[in-house]
Order: sequence, then structure tokens, then C-alpha cells
Amino acid sequence: MTDFSCDVLIVGAGPSGLILALCLSMSGVSVRIIDKEPVHRVGRRGAGITPRTLEIFQTLGVLDDVLKLAHNPVPFQSYKLPEGIEPEKTWDMAPTLEPTPACPFRNSMFLGQDQVESILRERLKPYACAVELGTELIGFEQHDDRVCATISVAGAEEEINVKYLVGADGAKGIVRNQLGLSFLGQTREEDHLVMSDVIIEDLDSEHVHLWTQVDATILVWPGQTETNLFSVQLAGTKLERQKLASDPDELRAFFRTHTGRAVRDIIWVSEYIPNIRMVDEMRKDRAFLVGDAAHVHSLFGGQGMNAGVQDSYNLGWKLAGALLGLTSLDLLSTYSEERLPVIAEMLNKTSELQAKALESRTLNDISRWKRSKSLDQLGINYRWSSIVVEESRTSRYTDEVVTGDRAPDAPGLVEIEDGGGIVKRSLFQIFSYTVHTVLIFFPPAELSVVSGILRFLADFPQKGIIHPVVIYPAGFKIQGNGTDVVLCDRYGHAWRAYDVPADSVHCVVVRPDGMVGAKVAGVPGLRKYFDIIFRDRH
Repeated sequence: MTDFSCDVLIVGAGPSGLILALCLSMSGVSVRIIDKEPVHRVGRRGAGITPRTLEIFQTLGVLDDVLKLAHNPVPFQSYKLPEGIEPEKTWDMAPTLEPTPACPFRNSMFLGQDQVESILRERLKPYACAVELGTELIGFEQHDDRVCATISVAGAEEEINVKYLVGADGAKGIVRNQLGLSFLGQTREEDHLVMSDVIIEDLDSEHVHLWTQVDATILVWPGQTETNLFSVQLAGTKLERQKLASDPDELRAFFRTHTGRAVRDIIWVSEYIPNIRMVDEMRKDRAFLVGDAAHVHSLFGGQGMNAGVQDSYNLGWKLAGALLGLTSLDLLSTYSEERLPVIAEMLNKTSELQAKALESRTLNDISRWKRSKSLDQLGINYRWSSIVVEESRTSRYTDEVVTGDRAPDAPGLVEIEDGGGIVKRSLFQIFSYTVHTVLIFFPPAELSVVSGILRFLADFPQKGIIHPVVIYPAGFKIQGNGTDVVLCDRYGHAWRAYDVPADSVHCVVVRPDGMVGAKVAGVPGLRKYFDIIFRDRH
């Protein structure tokens, strides 16, 4: 019998690797996560957090910790030249939107990637899953039933067997290279940047600061207000990038000359050459790729870290289901099927933003720094997926939710307790990463049909993986039997969000990753969906 070190070995402890480790650990899967770096990385790389990622953080239980440290978007401010001291223009990068019942998060937040990673590592502690620093993957061999990996710890090599391996080890990582997967795209040498985190004491944190001169564009993003930390990006065709990145005095002098401000301390600095690349397959047998190991984006648009988070969120429930014997092994092939089209579209968007930002050298052209709400990732969908089921579309609303879409929230739901008290709930409080939530919408006259649906769902041997939630309209009083969640949609938010008919029973299945897996009328449609998910498992 093979001695397994763990179920899944994750190589790389950035946000993508940590999110996957958390998703799997929450599902009851044993995980080891290793990183070849001897210490945790510092730096605000990938500081933008999209609304969809905030929703994911809520489901995974880290949102409150993120919001304690994150800050809201601030306006851009440019300066009169050549002195660079007096402000000239101020504008917003994107409009600030109010929350809606379906979308409680409408605006991006900003938090350094190093701080996000710290929060995720802390969240993993209850699962006894700690990042193993200074531990490097040397190589691996795939077999029918396992992956045999060679890792190095403090120079000593060790062979371990795992059931699956996931490369979250970045664009230059070993996993993709050893798998022999393509990484097609382009390297834009002409858009070579210098990036740094610095301490500047005479600059406010209420703006993103911009200086554009003939030979350079300098962009300064606020970081931690209490420490006067800022992230600096330097671009320009005549920049001596290597000298600026290697000589602190050169960087300080350049910054003072072009902005009139002084850099006190330099936390880190490096050159950055934009790569825009992606694989054509995110899985090979028992090995998978997430995040930068599978796709690298321009930093313009802030999609990179967020896309990696969504990779892991999509893969985690499928991998856990396969390992725990709950779902079909065929689900694993849908990881690439669902994610690759999304990544391709994101790369196109961020590439357009980069070209727009760096090709113009006119300070008055503020349009190059504006962002559309399409970057919030709330519209990401898997409508083409082979594992979604939809019997019909009612199309009563222009923003109708269909299968493969993100599942919207609905607040103001009321649960009536046995003693007559009420508990206010929202769907986002109910959704869980470890279950398929079946929302059963019905008019009270169809209560007998609902009972049949509940009996059907209760008969599945995959106990605990299906969570039925009964939702009825305002004006009636119905209580559950102590095991079912029964909610009154007091304000109609759920009915409107999911665009279900008001005069007949309708079921919506929300997958563990918060995407709509099915919209069906009853048992036949539910059977079709779960036959796909549980194929050969019941």
C-alpha cells in the first residue's frame, strides 16, 4: 500500500496557493503547501481586490480581517511641471457605486499582497496547515494513482507520494515547465518598468499621485497610511532601469528630480517586464496549475491576483469532491474548460489598458487612467460549461441570471423560529464552500411539490454536500421541520435576483464556488444536474 504524505501538495504560497489550501482544508482534504523562499515575501504586489474577490473572502471567512486593513480607492492627482509640486488635476479612476441587494460589494479595495497572504496564513492555522518555507520542489513523476514528488528541505532531498499536485509557483515555476505545457503570448520589453515600495513623508495618502514628463511617467500609489508607505511605478523609454533598480541613491535622486519629493526608505525595488501569456491547458493528469503559473497579466487593471484566486476557488471544490469520493472524477476536466475562456478575455482587457496607459505621453489625457466596472469580475461566468443545466429562461429582467453566472446575494430573508422569533438572513450568509445550495422557490399552493423535492434531495447518499433552502413570498407563514432552512423573501430580493416565476415551483442550485449550476422546475431537472456532478457516485 502506498504511503501518502497528504492528499494534495501545493507548490507556492502566494494568494492562489493559500486560497486553494484553505478551500481544500475547509472541505476535509489533507494539504501540504510549500514555498522555496526562506521567508515570507514583502511588498504590495497585486494590491487591488475586486468585488468578486471580496465575496469569495466573505465565504472563506477572511473578509472582516481584510476590511480592517484595506482602503477604498482614492482619486488620481497630477502635478504641474517642471517642479511637480503644485497639483494640476484630480479625477476618479472609476465611478464609486452604491451597494445593491444583489451586489453588496460594488467597488474594489486595496491591500498589499503581503498582508493578504498573512491573513490567509492565519486563517489556515485551525486546520493545522502551515506554509513550509525553504522547501523546494525538485521534480515529480506522475503515476496512475499518485504523484511522486522530490522536495528539498535545507539541502536534504526527500521523496513523497501525494494524490494530486498543484503548481501555484508563478510564471517561472517548475510545475508548468516539467509538465511541458505551452505558455504562449508576448513579452513587452518596450514597456519595461521599475517598481518599488518606499517611505515618503511629505506626500498625502488621499490620492494616487502622477507625474508625466517627456522622459518618464511616475505613478505613486498610497499604501499603509500610518507608515507613509507608497508603491512606486516608473516608466519611460529613456529610463536607466537597471541602475535605478540596483542603486538606491540613483532611485532617490531620480524621484526628487522628477517629483520634488524625497524618498526616505526603500523597502524593495525590482525591474518589471510585462509578460502577457497563458497556457492552453491547466491540467495534465494529476497535476494542475493556478494563478501566475498558468497565466500572467499586465499589472494594469489589477486582475492578476484576483484571477488566481478564482482559479483556486473553481478548482478546490472539484478536487475535494473527487478526493472524498463524493463527485465524479470527470469534474476535474471542467477546470480548464471553465477557466481558460475567462483568462483569455481578461488578458485581452488588461493588454488594452496597458497599451492605453503607456502609449500616450500627454499629461492632459486622463482617460488612459480610467477604468470600467467590467473589471470588477462580477460578470465572470461559465455559461458554456458542460456541467450547468437550465431548462428554460424566463427573461423577465434585462440582467437575468442564467446558469453559469455568479449567484447574487439577497438580504432581508426571514427565518421564523419555533418560538415565533425571527432571524434575518441573507443568501451570502447561507452559501457555503462545502455544499451545493438548492434554493427552492415556491408559491404556498405548491407546498406538496416542495415536499417531494426535499425527499428526493434527502435520498442522495452524499450526505452533507446538498443543502436545501426553501424560499416563499411575503404574506404567508410557513415553518420548517427543524432540519430544513425555510425563509420568507420579505422584500422579494431573492425572487428578483434569480428571476424565477412567481406562480410555480422553481429550483436554483448554487455550486460551492458561488456560481449557478442549475435553474430547473423540479425533480427531473435536479436529477439531471446531480447525475452530472455525482456521475458513477450514487
